[in-house]
Amino acid sequence: MKAKLSYRADIEGLRALAVILVILYHYQVPGITGGFIGVDVFFVISGFVITQLLERAFQKDTFRFRDFYARRIRRLVPVFLLVSTATFLMISPFYIGDAYYIFAKSWLASLIGLSNVYYFNELTQYFAPETLSLSLLHTWSLAVEEQFYLLWPASLYLAYRFGKGRNAHWPFRITLVATFALSVYMASGHPAAAYYLLPARLFEFMLGTGVALFSQQLPRLNRGSAETLALIGLILIVATALLITKHDHFPGYNALWPTLGTAMVIYAGLHQPGTFTARLLSLPVMVFLGGISYSLYLWHWPPVALMHYQLIELTWLNRLLLIAGVVVLSWLSFRFVENR
Repeated sequence: MKAKLSYRADIEGLRALAVILVILYHYQVPGITGGFIGVDVFFVISGFVITQLLERAFQKDTFRFRDFYARRIRRLVPVFLLVSTATFLMISPFYIGDAYYIFAKSWLASLIGLSNVYYFNELTQYFAPETLSLSLLHTWSLAVEEQFYLLWPASLYLAYRFGKGRNAHWPFRITLVATFALSVYMASGHPAAAYYLLPARLFEFMLGTGVALFSQQLPRLNRGSAETLALIGLILIVATALLITKHDHFPGYNALWPTLGTAMVIYAGLHQPGTFTARLLSLPVMVFLGGISYSLYLWHWPPVALMHYQLIELTWLNRLLLIAGVVVLSWLSFRFVENR
């Protein structure tokens, strides 16, 4: 485990690209038919970043499960409480009947990291019309990530403690192929479970963890190779967001393209940080949006869900006002809550 932990502006840019795609998709911007793949980009990034953090702690013998989960709670919960409370106050004058009850159940499920299970049990599919007015629907992906945080630190800790000196990449490769095959099977035969539950998304996290764990064993890239790999990776992300639709099988093989593209960009940046793609992703506006991406993701959906509930049309003016308001709210919550 020799990967160095350092700040990567291009990874902040990847976060920005991911949240931009999700927002444009949820705000029904024409042409962004597959913007929901931004969530999958986040999963790869999370796998990479968390693995690097764990590696550093293992090497220094400073890892403590209690400290790891305390940091996760401080990082994730305060802003969620703020956004969910503001959402409750926002919907209260408008929601009636069972809408309150559904909100309360989804809030409790979100708070304990099980909203993906709740929505899987309650809804027929993610893209069903009735989901458009569910104010906390987007927290399903946060639950998937939190469940990964429960599994991966213990798994990596055991491998680090008892697997030293062994050839560890073969078990990882087998598991990666198996989890990808499971995702393809579930996306075809059990689409709702595939969309909401961790098993079908696990290979996406593993692509990120694989780059963190084995980048030193993979070929070292020269400038030309890194430029090509990073650019192809970025094209895969953007092309998937533009070409697939909610009617395609997902995740499965359709999720491979943006997640593999994300892993390629991250891997290229480990060897050649100054590629054209890295410079593009490191533009100040991208770094800024990447820094507030968690708050952006939390804030962007509740107001548009209320608009759907009120049958308000998403005009271009409404979209622009929503985006401006969400960016301001996200910066404020990042500055005064998330980053304290």
